[in-house]
Amino acid sequence: MRSTAILSEALAPRDVDWLADVVRPRRFDSGDVLIAEGAAPATLWLVLSGEAVVATKAAGVVARVGVGDLLGEVSFVDRLPATATVAADGPVVAAEIPCAPLETRLAENGEFSVRFYKALAAFLARRLRVALGVAAAGEGLASRRDADEEGAAAPDPLTARLRARLDA
Repeated sequence: MRSTAILSEALAPRDVDWLADVVRPRRFDSGDVLIAEGAAPATLWLVLSGEAVVATKAAGVVARVGVGDLLGEVSFVDRLPATATVAADGPVVAAEIPCAPLETRLAENGEFSVRFYKALAAFLARRLRVALGVAAAGEGLASRRDADEEGAAAPDPLTARLRARLDA
């Protein structure tokens, strides 16, 4: 399940509306950096189209990310610098979620905070299971491309709202 689907499932419709109002769509060309290893990101990213590579100085390319993936969430949660560089691998469109207004919303709205952090926990747990090759009960471990193709026909409410904002 893509992180945008997890967020859409966990968040109330008014939360999705708020996110759609604060995001800024950004376009990246191949090689453009969304997140730099060692930097303190001020933004979360939701990939709306295209793919990017995740690489570390020590290990090189460690993953590929694509449509529906949330980026920068680990640094957002633990407040430490980015553990990897994420760079566009071809054209990428991503929704930029500035951390400052998100942190304000989390501090001021306890219900939103619970829903948002629950979604982050579910997404990070899913990522760990995939990395370990362990599927949750009743869930297969499809490849990244299979998951993208499944979700392409019917985007979740969050992705649909963000794409609509991009097209506006």
